[in-house]
Amino acid sequence: MPPGSYHTLEIERHKEFDLTKEVWSSDVISTLHESEKASTADLAVIIFQQESGQVFLVGHKTTLCAKIEASKTDSNAASNKFYEKVFQACVKHVNFDNGVRCVVIGSPGSIKQEFRGYLFQEAHRLKMKSIEDNKSRFMMVNIGNKGSLKEIFNDQDVMGLIIRTKAGMEIRVYKEFSDLLLQDSDRVCYGPKSVEIATQMAIETLLIMDDLVKRKDIALRRKYTELAKSVKKAGGKAIVFSSNHVSGEQLAKLTSIAAILRFPIPNIDDLY
Repeated sequence: MPPGSYHTLEIERHKEFDLTKEVWSSDVISTLHESEKASTADLAVIIFQQESGQVFLVGHKTTLCAKIEASKTDSNAASNKFYEKVFQACVKHVNFDNGVRCVVIGSPGSIKQEFRGYLFQEAHRLKMKSIEDNKSRFMMVNIGNKGSLKEIFNDQDVMGLIIRTKAGMEIRVYKEFSDLLLQDSDRVCYGPKSVEIATQMAIETLLIMDDLVKRKDIALRRKYTELAKSVKKAGGKAIVFSSNHVSGEQLAKLTSIAAILRFPIPNIDDLY
């Protein structure tokens, strides 16, 4: 195949295959190792809003597995039918044997308690040991009417569960960056030019979106890959944020690249 081109192949799940290449760069090898973790999730999140329920899996990336719309009819039968659909989605997508540590149920009001009770009752009726043996792994979080994953991740107990995961690390690092941006703005910078200036021994932590280091434009991809390498070589950290995570979405709004600095650099934007 010509350099820079690509071809799509469908590979059957769980089927071994050999992938060969004349020269493997360390970045590509690192990406392959990371992809091994992509099929597992550390956390499952069920969010109830006013007229819907959503089931997410959070791991190497955040995946919306199911969205169930509630009936407009306000009756016990309609509520049970809605809960049944969410229950089935939970059973289908949540697997405690495949890495899921916890299921977080978030909602305004009492919906979370009602669904949790329904879920345990159904699991007992259907003799579902996978749920009955893991009741302690279900936790509830109160969120607003327009509840989101961001609210879930802001909960201290939830962060305690995922702090050592990739998702937890991204959330923690982005929070540190955003706090400094508000309280000590000379200790952070964002935007390609400012970050490049700070690369000279000043970067403690580089925050960079995955789409920058996976660009189809080879020259740009190499530029950002080398930037991350230079930060690591100088003793800093380079965190590649997933575009499928809440923190990644926030970083994308800030030019997709930012840095926490070792020391303050006032008016860094005026240096170029």
